[in-house]
Amino acid sequence: MALIEIENMEFHANHGHFAEEQVIGNTFLVDLKIEYNSENAQKSDNLKDTVNYQRAYEIVKREMKVCSHLLEHVGARIIDSIIDELP
Repeated sequence: MALIEIENMEFHANHGHFAEEQVIGNTFLVDLKIEYNSENAQKSDNLKDTVNYQRAYEIVKREMKVCSHLLEHVGARIIDSIIDELP
């Protein structure tokens, strides 16, 4: 097993319950940890057998752009998208 960590991804987004938060927005820092079976990558030395860090970042960036009232909702979307899009 392996652990990939991407820390302190910074995004400006308009999440929040209150109207001011949705208009002005805030700066958010996102840390992402992905645990996966790295056995194939360790043997093959091939990028297709590992997690694409750039793709993971793009998924987080895309989901952070979708306004939500709760950060828990944003987090759930990020998790679901990572699982769906990074086999």
